[in-house]
Amino acid sequence: MFVLQRQSVRLCQRCWRLYSSVKKQHVPSTISDARGLTMTNANSLLKGQHTRKYLDLRYSSTSSDKNEDDVKVNIEENPYFDKYKKKLLDLQRSSPEAYQEKMHQIEEELRKDRAFVKEQLEKEKAKAEAKAEAEGKASPKGLDSVMKTELIRDKTAEEIEEIWKEFHSKKECVYTVMKSIDYDDLMEKAKSCPSFLYPLPRQDGYELFFSMISGKSVYFTPLIMYQQMKENAPPCLSLVHFTELQDDKGIVLMTGQYDDSLLKRKDALNLVRQMSMYYSRRSGERFNLVRIFNHMPNKFNHLDVINEYQEMIKFLESA
Repeated sequence: MFVLQRQSVRLCQRCWRLYSSVKKQHVPSTISDARGLTMTNANSLLKGQHTRKYLDLRYSSTSSDKNEDDVKVNIEENPYFDKYKKKLLDLQRSSPEAYQEKMHQIEEELRKDRAFVKEQLEKEKAKAEAKAEAEGKASPKGLDSVMKTELIRDKTAEEIEEIWKEFHSKKECVYTVMKSIDYDDLMEKAKSCPSFLYPLPRQDGYELFFSMISGKSVYFTPLIMYQQMKENAPPCLSLVHFTELQDDKGIVLMTGQYDDSLLKRKDALNLVRQMSMYYSRRSGERFNLVRIFNHMPNKFNHLDVINEYQEMIKFLESA
Protein backbone atom coordinates (compact mmCIF):
# COMPACT_ATOMS: atom_id res chain seq x y z
CA MET A 1 0.00 0.00 0.00
CA PHE A 2 1.36 3.41 -0.98
CA VAL A 3 1.04 5.80 1.94
CA LEU A 4 2.71 9.16 2.39
CA GLN A 5 2.14 10.04 6.02
CA ARG A 6 1.26 13.64 6.89
CA GLN A 7 4.07 14.73 9.15
CA SER A 8 6.88 17.26 9.31
CA VAL A 9 10.49 16.31 8.70
CA ARG A 10 13.08 18.88 9.60
CA LEU A 11 16.48 18.35 8.06
CA CYS A 12 19.02 21.11 7.67
CA GLN A 13 19.96 22.50 4.27
CA ARG A 14 23.15 20.46 4.40
CA CYS A 15 21.04 17.34 3.82
CA TRP A 16 19.12 18.69 0.87
CA ARG A 17 22.18 20.33 -0.66
CA LEU A 18 23.88 16.93 -0.92
CA TYR A 19 21.49 15.77 -3.64
CA SER A 20 20.54 18.15 -6.43
CA SER A 21 20.40 16.12 -9.62
CA VAL A 22 20.78 12.62 -10.97
CA LYS A 23 22.23 11.39 -14.28
CA LYS A 24 20.23 9.07 -16.48
CA GLN A 25 19.56 5.85 -14.60
CA HIS A 26 17.21 2.88 -14.90
CA VAL A 27 14.00 2.70 -12.85
CA PRO A 28 13.11 -0.98 -13.09
CA SER A 29 11.07 -1.76 -9.98
CA THR A 30 7.45 -0.96 -9.12
CA ILE A 31 5.17 -0.77 -6.13
CA SER A 32 1.38 -1.02 -5.90
CA ASP A 33 -1.13 0.97 -3.87
CA ALA A 34 -4.40 -0.20 -2.32
CA ARG A 35 -6.22 0.14 -5.67
CA GLY A 36 -3.81 -2.26 -7.35
CA LEU A 37 -2.35 0.52 -9.50
CA THR A 38 1.25 -0.09 -10.58
CA MET A 39 3.59 2.82 -9.93
CA THR A 40 7.25 3.53 -10.67
CA ASN A 41 9.66 3.05 -7.79
CA ALA A 42 11.90 6.10 -8.10
CA ASN A 43 14.32 4.60 -5.60
CA SER A 44 16.22 2.90 -8.40
CA LEU A 45 17.14 6.24 -9.95
CA LEU A 46 20.11 6.11 -7.62
CA LYS A 47 20.37 2.39 -7.03
CA GLY A 48 21.18 0.00 -9.87
CA GLN A 49 21.02 -3.76 -9.87
CA HIS A 50 24.78 -4.24 -9.81
CA THR A 51 26.34 -0.92 -8.80
CA ARG A 52 25.19 2.04 -6.76
CA LYS A 53 25.80 5.51 -8.06
CA TYR A 54 25.30 8.64 -6.00
CA LEU A 55 25.50 11.76 -8.12
CA ASP A 56 24.84 15.46 -7.76
CA LEU A 57 26.07 18.60 -9.43
CA ARG A 58 29.18 18.75 -7.24
CA TYR A 59 30.56 15.25 -7.46
CA SER A 60 30.07 11.74 -8.72
CA SER A 61 31.02 8.52 -7.09
CA THR A 62 30.80 4.97 -8.32
CA SER A 63 31.23 2.28 -5.74
CA SER A 64 30.68 -1.39 -5.28
CA ASP A 65 28.25 -2.70 -2.70
CA LYS A 66 31.21 -3.47 -0.46
CA ASN A 67 32.49 0.09 -0.39
CA GLU A 68 29.88 2.71 -1.11
CA ASP A 69 31.69 5.48 0.79
CA ASP A 70 34.24 5.99 -2.00
CA VAL A 71 33.93 9.44 -3.56
CA LYS A 72 35.55 10.50 -6.81
CA VAL A 73 35.35 14.07 -8.06
CA ASN A 74 35.18 14.41 -11.84
CA ILE A 75 35.59 18.02 -12.92
CA GLU A 76 35.47 17.17 -16.64
CA GLU A 77 32.01 15.55 -16.67
CA ASN A 78 30.39 17.34 -13.76
CA PRO A 79 28.70 20.65 -14.75
CA TYR A 80 28.91 21.97 -11.18
CA PHE A 81 32.66 22.44 -11.63
CA ASP A 82 32.34 24.50 -14.83
CA LYS A 83 32.91 27.75 -12.95
CA TYR A 84 35.95 26.28 -11.14
CA LYS A 85 37.29 24.12 -13.96
CA LYS A 86 39.85 26.58 -15.33
CA LYS A 87 41.40 27.31 -11.93
CA LEU A 88 41.48 23.62 -11.02
CA LEU A 89 43.04 22.62 -14.33
CA ASP A 90 45.61 25.41 -14.01
CA LEU A 91 46.42 24.15 -10.53
CA GLN A 92 46.71 20.60 -11.87
CA ARG A 93 49.25 21.72 -14.48
CA SER A 94 51.24 24.02 -12.23
CA SER A 95 51.30 21.89 -9.10
CA PRO A 96 50.01 18.29 -9.37
CA GLU A 97 50.70 17.75 -5.67
CA ALA A 98 48.61 20.76 -4.63
CA TYR A 99 45.86 19.68 -7.03
CA GLN A 100 45.71 16.18 -5.54
CA GLU A 101 45.59 17.66 -2.05
CA LYS A 102 42.70 19.93 -3.08
CA MET A 103 40.79 17.00 -4.60
CA HIS A 104 41.39 15.01 -1.43
CA GLN A 105 39.97 17.85 0.68
CA ILE A 106 36.83 18.05 -1.49
CA GLU A 107 36.32 14.28 -1.41
CA GLU A 108 36.78 14.18 2.35
CA GLU A 109 34.20 16.93 2.84
CA LEU A 110 31.69 15.08 0.62
CA ARG A 111 32.38 11.82 2.47
CA LYS A 112 31.55 13.53 5.77
CA ASP A 113 28.42 15.08 4.22
CA ARG A 114 27.24 11.67 3.07
CA ALA A 115 27.77 10.11 6.49
CA PHE A 116 25.86 12.96 8.12
CA VAL A 117 22.95 12.67 5.67
CA LYS A 118 22.77 8.91 6.12
CA GLU A 119 22.60 9.29 9.89
CA GLN A 120 19.84 11.93 9.69
CA LEU A 121 17.77 9.94 7.23
CA GLU A 122 17.97 6.81 9.34
CA LYS A 123 16.63 8.76 12.30
CA GLU A 124 13.78 10.23 10.26
CA LYS A 125 12.99 6.84 8.76
CA ALA A 126 12.59 5.32 12.22
CA LYS A 127 10.29 8.17 13.29
CA ALA A 128 8.18 7.93 10.14
CA GLU A 129 7.78 4.17 10.38
CA ALA A 130 6.69 4.45 14.01
CA LYS A 131 4.16 7.15 13.21
CA ALA A 132 2.86 5.28 10.16
CA GLU A 133 2.23 2.20 12.25
CA ALA A 134 0.46 4.21 14.93
CA GLU A 135 -1.73 6.35 12.69
CA GLY A 136 -2.34 4.34 9.53
CA LYS A 137 -3.58 6.06 6.42
CA ALA A 138 -5.58 9.23 6.94
CA SER A 139 -8.58 9.67 4.64
CA PRO A 140 -9.06 13.11 3.06
CA LYS A 141 -11.91 15.09 4.63
CA GLY A 142 -14.80 16.52 2.67
CA LEU A 143 -15.47 20.12 1.70
CA ASP A 144 -17.63 20.57 4.82
CA SER A 145 -14.45 20.33 6.88
CA VAL A 146 -13.21 23.49 5.15
CA MET A 147 -16.33 25.58 4.78
CA LYS A 148 -20.11 25.28 5.14
CA THR A 149 -21.24 24.09 1.72
CA GLU A 150 -24.91 24.95 2.32
CA LEU A 151 -23.93 28.63 2.37
CA ILE A 152 -22.49 28.53 -1.15
CA ARG A 153 -24.90 26.14 -2.89
CA ASP A 154 -26.96 29.04 -4.26
CA LYS A 155 -23.88 30.91 -5.53
CA THR A 156 -22.65 30.89 -9.10
CA ALA A 157 -19.37 29.20 -10.04
CA GLU A 158 -17.74 32.60 -10.42
CA GLU A 159 -18.93 33.73 -7.00
CA ILE A 160 -17.71 30.52 -5.37
CA GLU A 161 -14.32 30.96 -7.00
CA GLU A 162 -14.01 34.46 -5.52
CA ILE A 163 -15.11 33.16 -2.10
CA TRP A 164 -12.56 30.33 -2.29
CA LYS A 165 -9.75 32.70 -3.20
CA GLU A 166 -10.70 35.18 -0.48
CA PHE A 167 -11.01 32.38 2.08
CA HIS A 168 -7.45 31.17 1.40
CA SER A 169 -5.73 34.44 0.51
CA LYS A 170 -4.34 35.01 4.00
CA LYS A 171 -3.55 31.36 4.77
CA GLU A 172 -0.18 29.65 4.36
CA CYS A 173 -1.32 27.31 1.61
CA VAL A 174 -1.79 26.92 -2.13
CA TYR A 175 -5.22 26.80 -3.75
CA THR A 176 -7.07 27.02 -7.04
CA VAL A 177 -10.43 26.41 -8.68
CA MET A 178 -10.44 23.95 -11.58
CA LYS A 179 -13.00 23.52 -14.33
CA SER A 180 -14.68 20.14 -14.22
CA ILE A 181 -13.27 19.17 -17.62
CA ASP A 182 -9.71 19.92 -16.47
CA TYR A 183 -10.12 17.86 -13.30
CA ASP A 184 -11.57 14.93 -15.24
CA ASP A 185 -8.62 15.10 -17.63
CA LEU A 186 -6.17 15.07 -14.70
CA MET A 187 -7.87 12.05 -13.16
CA GLU A 188 -8.01 10.18 -16.47
CA LYS A 189 -4.29 10.67 -17.06
CA ALA A 190 -3.53 9.74 -13.45
CA LYS A 191 -5.15 6.33 -13.94
CA SER A 192 -2.28 5.20 -16.14
CA CYS A 193 0.40 7.66 -15.08
CA PRO A 194 0.01 8.51 -11.38
CA SER A 195 3.62 9.43 -10.58
CA PHE A 196 6.23 11.83 -11.90
CA LEU A 197 9.33 13.87 -11.02
CA TYR A 198 9.49 17.66 -10.84
CA PRO A 199 12.62 19.82 -10.41
CA LEU A 200 13.00 22.88 -8.24
CA PRO A 201 16.02 25.16 -8.64
CA ARG A 202 18.42 25.22 -5.73
CA GLN A 203 21.73 26.98 -5.14
CA ASP A 204 23.75 23.99 -6.32
CA GLY A 205 21.51 22.94 -9.19
CA TYR A 206 18.09 21.29 -9.00
CA GLU A 207 16.32 19.25 -6.34
CA LEU A 208 13.94 16.59 -7.64
CA PHE A 209 10.52 15.92 -6.10
CA PHE A 210 8.59 12.69 -6.52
CA SER A 211 4.82 13.09 -6.87
CA MET A 212 1.96 10.61 -6.55
CA ILE A 213 -1.68 11.13 -7.49
CA SER A 214 -3.83 8.91 -5.28
CA GLY A 215 -7.59 9.31 -5.52
CA LYS A 216 -8.46 12.97 -5.04
CA SER A 217 -5.12 13.72 -3.37
CA VAL A 218 -1.68 14.51 -4.71
CA TYR A 219 1.48 14.08 -2.65
CA PHE A 220 4.93 15.51 -3.26
CA THR A 221 8.05 14.42 -1.40
CA PRO A 222 11.77 15.09 -2.00
CA LEU A 223 13.14 12.28 -4.13
CA ILE A 224 15.99 11.69 -1.71
CA MET A 225 13.44 11.04 1.05
CA TYR A 226 11.40 8.70 -1.13
CA GLN A 227 14.50 6.75 -2.05
CA GLN A 228 15.37 6.27 1.59
CA MET A 229 11.91 5.79 3.11
CA LYS A 230 9.76 4.65 0.18
CA GLU A 231 6.05 4.39 1.13
CA ASN A 232 6.76 5.95 4.54
CA ALA A 233 8.24 9.10 3.01
CA PRO A 234 6.48 12.15 4.49
CA PRO A 235 5.00 14.60 1.97
CA CYS A 236 6.33 18.13 1.85
CA LEU A 237 3.22 19.18 -0.10
CA SER A 238 -0.25 17.57 -0.02
CA LEU A 239 -3.09 18.62 -2.35
CA VAL A 240 -6.76 17.72 -1.94
CA HIS A 241 -9.48 18.15 -4.58
CA PHE A 242 -13.07 18.69 -3.46
CA THR A 243 -15.61 17.46 -6.01
CA GLU A 244 -18.84 18.20 -4.11
CA LEU A 245 -19.70 21.08 -6.48
CA GLN A 246 -18.55 19.41 -9.70
CA ASP A 247 -21.98 18.26 -10.94
CA ASP A 248 -23.94 21.38 -9.96
CA LYS A 249 -21.39 24.12 -10.64
CA GLY A 250 -18.89 22.50 -13.02
CA ILE A 251 -15.92 23.34 -10.78
CA VAL A 252 -13.56 21.48 -8.46
CA LEU A 253 -11.93 23.23 -5.51
CA MET A 254 -8.34 22.47 -4.59
CA THR A 255 -6.27 23.36 -1.56
CA GLY A 256 -2.80 22.28 -0.51
CA GLN A 257 -0.71 22.32 2.65
CA TYR A 258 3.09 22.40 2.59
CA ASP A 259 5.85 21.83 5.11
CA ASP A 260 7.43 25.25 5.55
CA SER A 261 10.62 23.67 6.89
CA LEU A 262 11.26 22.21 3.41
CA LEU A 263 9.35 24.46 1.02
CA LYS A 264 8.52 28.11 0.65
CA ARG A 265 5.12 29.09 -0.65
CA LYS A 266 6.58 29.95 -4.04
CA ASP A 267 8.12 26.45 -4.22
CA ALA A 268 4.77 24.80 -3.46
CA LEU A 269 3.06 26.96 -6.06
CA ASN A 270 5.81 26.12 -8.54
CA LEU A 271 5.23 22.37 -8.09
CA VAL A 272 1.46 22.78 -8.57
CA ARG A 273 2.04 24.80 -11.73
CA GLN A 274 4.43 22.19 -13.08
CA MET A 275 1.87 19.45 -12.49
CA SER A 276 -0.74 21.46 -14.37
CA MET A 277 1.64 21.89 -17.31
CA TYR A 278 2.19 18.11 -17.57
CA TYR A 279 -1.33 16.85 -16.83
CA SER A 280 -3.56 19.53 -18.35
CA ARG A 281 -5.49 19.27 -21.62
CA ARG A 282 -2.89 21.59 -23.16
CA SER A 283 0.11 19.52 -22.10
CA GLY A 284 0.54 18.11 -25.61
CA GLU A 285 3.81 16.26 -26.17
CA ARG A 286 4.98 17.22 -22.69
CA PHE A 287 2.82 14.43 -21.24
CA ASN A 288 4.96 11.93 -23.14
CA LEU A 289 7.62 12.41 -20.45
CA VAL A 290 5.06 11.33 -17.84
CA ARG A 291 4.24 8.23 -19.91
CA ILE A 292 7.91 7.37 -20.24
CA PHE A 293 8.49 7.78 -16.51
CA ASN A 294 5.61 5.46 -15.65
CA HIS A 295 5.84 2.87 -18.44
CA MET A 296 9.33 3.05 -19.98
CA PRO A 297 11.51 4.09 -17.02
CA ASN A 298 14.67 2.79 -18.64
CA LYS A 299 14.28 5.54 -21.25
CA PHE A 300 13.53 8.31 -18.76
CA ASN A 301 16.15 11.04 -18.41
CA HIS A 302 15.73 13.60 -15.65
CA LEU A 303 17.54 16.18 -17.78
CA ASP A 304 14.46 16.27 -20.03
CA VAL A 305 12.29 17.65 -17.22
CA ILE A 306 14.98 20.20 -16.37
CA ASN A 307 15.03 21.31 -20.01
CA GLU A 308 11.23 21.59 -19.93
CA TYR A 309 11.53 23.61 -16.73
CA GLN A 310 13.77 26.09 -18.53
CA GLU A 311 11.15 26.40 -21.27
CA MET A 312 8.41 27.12 -18.71
CA ILE A 313 10.48 29.14 -16.24
CA LYS A 314 8.76 32.49 -16.87
CA PHE A 315 5.36 31.04 -15.99
CA LEU A 316 6.56 28.79 -13.16
CA GLU A 317 8.45 31.49 -11.30
CA SER A 318 6.02 34.35 -11.87
CA ALA A 319 4.52 36.05 -8.82
